[in-house]
Amino acid sequence: MDSPSSENISPRSLDYPERNFWLANHPANNFNNTSDSATAINNNSSRVFPSRSKSRSRRVQQETSSSGAWSHKAEPPSAPSEMAPDDEASTYTQRLAYGQQDGRYTPPIAPATQEYRTQQQFVHPDRGFEDWHEEFVYAFLSVVSFVALAVFLRHYDGQVLPFSFGWAGGISFETGVVALVTLMRVCMDAYVGSSVSQGAWLWVSDRAQMRRRERDGAKLGDFRLFDEASRGVWGSFGLIWRMKGRHLGCVGAVIIVLGHGFETFSQEMVTFEQQSRRLDNETAAPVPARSEVWDTYLHQGFMGADLYPTLSTKAAVYSGIISTEIPNIVAYCETANCSWPLMPTLGACGECTTIPTVPDCNTTTNMCTYSTTSGTSVQNPLDSAERSIFRIAPSNGSFHQINSTSRAYFSVFDLISVTQSTDMGTIASASECALWFCLQAHRIVVNNGIQNNTVVSNHSTTSLALTNSAHGGEHVFVGIPKSLNTDNSTRYAVTHEAMLALRNFMTSITQGTVTTTLNTLDSSSDWVEAMWNASTGDLSEWINNFAFSLTNEFRLHGSVSSNTKRRYDGSATQMTPVVKVHWMWMIYPGFMILLSLYFLGHTIVASSRDGICGWKGQVLPLLFCAVDEGIYAKGQGGMEVPGGLEERVGGIKVEMFREVEGDGGAEGEGGAEAGVEGGRERGGGGSGGDVLGRWGFRAVEDDGEGGYRGRMESRGLDLGGKGEK
Repeated sequence: MDSPSSENISPRSLDYPERNFWLANHPANNFNNTSDSATAINNNSSRVFPSRSKSRSRRVQQETSSSGAWSHKAEPPSAPSEMAPDDEASTYTQRLAYGQQDGRYTPPIAPATQEYRTQQQFVHPDRGFEDWHEEFVYAFLSVVSFVALAVFLRHYDGQVLPFSFGWAGGISFETGVVALVTLMRVCMDAYVGSSVSQGAWLWVSDRAQMRRRERDGAKLGDFRLFDEASRGVWGSFGLIWRMKGRHLGCVGAVIIVLGHGFETFSQEMVTFEQQSRRLDNETAAPVPARSEVWDTYLHQGFMGADLYPTLSTKAAVYSGIISTEIPNIVAYCETANCSWPLMPTLGACGECTTIPTVPDCNTTTNMCTYSTTSGTSVQNPLDSAERSIFRIAPSNGSFHQINSTSRAYFSVFDLISVTQSTDMGTIASASECALWFCLQAHRIVVNNGIQNNTVVSNHSTTSLALTNSAHGGEHVFVGIPKSLNTDNSTRYAVTHEAMLALRNFMTSITQGTVTTTLNTLDSSSDWVEAMWNASTGDLSEWINNFAFSLTNEFRLHGSVSSNTKRRYDGSATQMTPVVKVHWMWMIYPGFMILLSLYFLGHTIVASSRDGICGWKGQVLPLLFCAVDEGIYAKGQGGMEVPGGLEERVGGIKVEMFREVEGDGGAEGEGGAEAGVEGGRERGGGGSGGDVLGRWGFRAVEDDGEGGYRGRMESRGLDLGGKGEK
């Protein structure tokens, strides 16, 4: 029997002769062999191996062909003798003998020790990232979505909630936030789901089994758990329960579970607070009616010598005398909330002061005369009849001098009343009331649609200044304090003619009498009767009401300079929702993105380290992976029964192995016939040449020494339908 030629001996076969059945029995290596026997006995093992399968000849045909490729059309050479060493076998991955039972071939009985597995390492140093381009795109989009969300929220933080933005009529702010969060979660779920699916291949790989040699091994049914975990929450819980945190896939499952809360918790990122916001519209709160100069009057009589006020001014006088409540001038406010700066304007001020009365009784005429210091008087008979006599008359004033040069009075009048009754006797009282032009500072505010007008302060000091022949002069306000918020360049004045016109009219209506007895009332005019009614009540309130009516008239029909028309414009505000971002909630998606990126990177590195291609959740790789004949036998009929395959073979502990061959030698051991011919890939083999890969699954059992041993029927692991022992 010829010895194998040195040129055909694989370097790995020389380094590990005990792994080559044929080389181990060669005389040159001091192994026993018998040419006539039907079996070969290895000195290092008590196991008996039948002769190799005839399918071996097809592998020989590949090596001996001139092109180096395997031709399916080539006739397989005749099988060598059962005991003769195969001269061609040393160039291939050395096969152990196959046992035969019931016409089926079983995988090799190869010990899966640490040394054995070390020799099976297969790494793709240049393919670590080739299979993950799609996941990189999703990872990039998830990061971009997170950054876009942060920029989006930062832009609107503290701003008024936009009703809409974007295209096609706009979308709401809430929709924009949810859209970015959803895009971030969907992209994250895409690459995390792929990484979880890839975890199934890592979980069943032989190298992973070696690292877990003292713990529970992978089961064939674990593929279903990883697949379901990559699809949803319920499957993720199942994977976490099965792995008990022992596999990195549990991290991916946790990410998938927590990722479904993105849309829910995104509502906590943003709240909306109602705040008062000023509108930028200049016409939202224009300046209310105000005046700086009063020069409104009419000429009447012969040649227009008589001066009288306009009809609106007369109406304001009547309204002030008779009305009990004068409305405010409505300030225009576009919204329900407006405010204006302190606004100076011409107005009317009034005051009533109690003055003494002097009685003068004459028994001859049987009359008593009651007089004021200013000369106003009233007579009352000396009898016991109950009566009341009231008189109003203009006067030069004792407390308010109508001809004062420092105050622009347009009316001063006395009110005197004498009341006689059997119970109280005779009571006489008198008051002096005055009205004058003054400068007022108004604070006007509109809150929730309700206007409030308050006179903060006033100023009454004037100086009569002669201007020209057309005007007799002006009563100009001087010494205006800064508290009135006036402009130093603005002139506040009342023309002397306008003041005389109003004074003439007031003189004509502030005179008359009212006499009352038990059952009768006799008055000279309605407004005199109104003044008598006011004298019996709060006279100060009445005079202030009278002055307020005239103030409205001065504000509405006075004039202002062009320089100050827009100075006192107000600001319109409205309660608007303002975006409030709670940045602490951004930690949640940010942490999830970082954790998912780490999970993706770790999965890629682990796949490259263990020599696992990026198959992820693809179905075709499973179809082209071989499975032990025993597993096939045990699963027979399971596909026709709901859950039949899971029940029959799902609990079998398996490991995935790879056998590769190339011009640089061969790696991997055992199960060659169970492997399936794969495509040619780069990166395998000892020399980095083209590699022919075969992948498959084999059942494993604990060898009692911290490792796993290949499936073998004779050791009691019955996969033919009887279950594990």
